Amino acid sequence: MENGLPRFQCMPESSGTWMVWDNETGRPATLGGCIIGGRSEMRARTACEILTKIYNNRLDARSIRRTVQR
Repeated sequence: MENGLPRFQCMPESSGTWMVWDNETGRPATLGGCIIGGRSEMRARTACEILTKIYNNRLDARSIRRTVQR
């Protein structure tokens, strides 16, 4: 990201649960249309890792597609 922050990060909620925040959109992260919040810290961190891998793989696929099309 341009601001130096990772795309996704885990954040504690006031209720004591955890959520995954999307720094690119400035909103809670979603997976399958569901907001990733109200989770244990372990589940939120796991979801954050999964979203990061999905996002990174999409970027890799886009760059491969551009290279092949040239």
